[in-house]
Amino acid sequence: MAYRICTNGVLNEMRDDDGESGAGDKLLDLLRRMGVENAAVVVTRWYGGTQLGPDRFRDINHSARLVIDQWMEQLPAARGSASSTKKFRNAADVYFRIVNDPAINIDDFTAVVSKKGKEVEIPLKDFDQAWKSLQGIRMKGRVTWELASKTDVLN
Repeated sequence: MAYRICTNGVLNEMRDDDGESGAGDKLLDLLRRMGVENAAVVVTRWYGGTQLGPDRFRDINHSARLVIDQWMEQLPAARGSASSTKKFRNAADVYFRIVNDPAINIDDFTAVVSKKGKEVEIPLKDFDQAWKSLQGIRMKGRVTWELASKTDVLN
């Protein structure tokens, strides 16, 4: 469990592992990286007899990220004030952010590239072209980054 609540201009943060050592820190870090304020995230897991090892943190972060993404899509005001002044990043910055973040599953992303004047969508992990050909990045069909509209919703 983790939360970030802004009251009277003061940002209060809290996390709790509740026996899952380190999980609260990972969730709080996720909230920070996504720029989420005035929200809490709680992930529960039921022990079914199988030790998950370090993969449990990837699963916890992935579950939390999915819910936060859906919530933020419905309620844009959930983003902190810093996100409204965020600089539009170039294609390489966004690509490497996705590739290097262990909490992000690259298989969820596609690249929209320009080939012979037409836009073509390919798996992002297969992108090996010139940066200038990258017109957008989508996550499960939703625009994550787009050059033409200057859309950049990935934190």
